[in-house]
This record gives sequence, structure tokens and C-alpha cells, in this order.
Amino acid sequence: MKTRILGNVLGSLVAVAGLAAALAFSQPADYGDEGTETTIKLAEAPEAVKAAAVKMTPANTITKVIRETDDGITTYEIEFNENGTSGSGTFATTGEMLELERGTTEAKVPAAAMDALKKANPGATFSSMSAVTKFYYEIEVVKDGKKHEVKVSASGEIEEPTWNHAKANADEKDEMDEKDEKDGD
Repeated sequence: MKTRILGNVLGSLVAVAGLAAALAFSQPADYGDEGTETTIKLAEAPEAVKAAAVKMTPANTITKVIRETDDGITTYEIEFNENGTSGSGTFATTGEMLELERGTTEAKVPAAAMDALKKANPGATFSSMSAVTKFYYEIEVVKDGKKHEVKVSASGEIEEPTWNHAKANADEKDEMDEKDEKDGD
């Protein structure tokens, strides 16, 4: 009797574990603050995204399509391999390009950039290099009678407005002035 109950309990646990694993693998990956990524077929993307993708690269070079939703904003990353060079384009649901990445080599990276990397990372090796171009709109906003620049992508993502940077810089300056006064400078 005890053996049969133990067998039923173990069988139930195995069934529940199998069901949980199946559900976990069937759901899109959720990365918390990073949003949700789902690999889809190009045909499942909005018409505007499909049209923009094939303008960027021939359809037969597309290797992966990723739909990502983060903070309610959905974007589509189209990965491709064209003539042995990998890259990707990220698009808003309207088909507007947000970012373009193309693989590159160390010889094509500006010398100043490589020098800075080598100085910051002595003895390191570098691989998987990409040239990245981001597309956004720069808008002049008037708030509390002051003009500020705001950068916003076609998908609606807003970079931190410059007035927040100005306030942070002013706060840092105030802290440095207070420190100088305490030090007797």
C-alpha cells in the first residue's frame, strides 16, 4: 500500500514537472526589465517591417527575426548575413529603422577608438565588432520657460531629456563646491 501511494506521488510529481517544463519552453523568454523577446518568421512581422527589412537586405540573407516588447513598446530586430558579414536592423512597428548594425573588422575601426579600448583594457583581445548607427529625432522642448533637446526614437522611446543632465551636472558642481569650501580651497 505504501509503495503504491509513493508511486502515485512520484508519478504525479514527474507529470507536474514535465508540464512545468513544457510551459516554460513554450513561452517567450522574459528578461524582466529587458522585456520579452520572441523569435518569429518574417511573414509574421507587420507589413511595414517586412518591406523595410527587404530594402535593408535581400530576403534570402535574413537569418532571424526577433519581436521584442519592452515597457509596452514593440520592435523587430532583423538579423542577416550578407556576403559573409553579419548584421541586424531594428525597426519600429511602422517600419522605421531605429538601429543598424553591420559587422566590421579592427582595421575599419577608427584608430582613436581602438587606442582607447586598448588603453582601457590592457592585454585584452577584441572580437565581434560592429559599426552601429542609431536613428532618432531630436526635438526642442520648452519646459518651465527653458528650451531643452529631447531625443526620441520612431518607436516612442525617449532618452533622458537634457534638463535632467543639466540638473545632475549642477548638483555635481554644488557638491564639488561644498567639498572645496570644507577643504579650505
